[in-house]
Amino acid sequence: MATVLTASDIPVSLLQLSTDGGGTSNWTQLPDCRWWVVMGSTQGMGVGGYEIWGRWGTAEWQIDIVANGGHSTPLPSFPDGFIQIRNGASLATYFLSAAG
Repeated sequence: MATVLTASDIPVSLLQLSTDGGGTSNWTQLPDCRWWVVMGSTQGMGVGGYEIWGRWGTAEWQIDIVANGGHSTPLPSFPDGFIQIRNGASLATYFLSAAG
């Protein structure tokens, strides 16, 4: 994870989530932030979409379905939260930006 400060002193982090041959990433803990968004992947705007799943404690739920491999909806963060890419592109790197 890389973190920089913007001109207004808001920390912005970039995380990478890599998928396996089936298009699923490992669970990745969200950084300490207010908002986050999956910006896309190294496979670009492919024909298929992907799912973003969340986990908090023992609960898992689907957060977003992203069509055509594009970016997700900006979402608020939650304490001790984890996210995972499912049904994504095979062997791709997805980029998550977190701010605030």
